[in-house]
Amino acid sequence: MIKFQKKLNRVLEIFLVIHYYEAWLAFLAIVVWHMYGVLFNPHVYPMNPSWLTGKMPKEMFEKEHPAAQNVGNVEKVEKLGLKRDV
Repeated sequence: MIKFQKKLNRVLEIFLVIHYYEAWLAFLAIVVWHMYGVLFNPHVYPMNPSWLTGKMPKEMFEKEHPAAQNVGNVEKVEKLGLKRDV
C-alpha cells in the first residue's frame, strides 16, 4: 500500500510539472498572438489610432468590422439611437 501511494504521489508530481509548463506555453502563445494582432500586423502597423483618439479611420473600420456594415446591423443601431461617427 505504501509503495502504491509513493508511486501515485510521483505520478501526480509529474502531472503537476507538465501542467505548469503547459500553462506557461499557453500564456506565451496568447501573448505572442496578441502582440502580432495589435502591434505587428501589417494592416495595423505602426499603430491603430483608436487608442489615442477613440476613433479609427473609416477604411480600417470597414475592413476590421465587416459585420457592422451589414444592413440589418446598421438598422438595429439606428433604431437604438447608438449611431455615431467612426
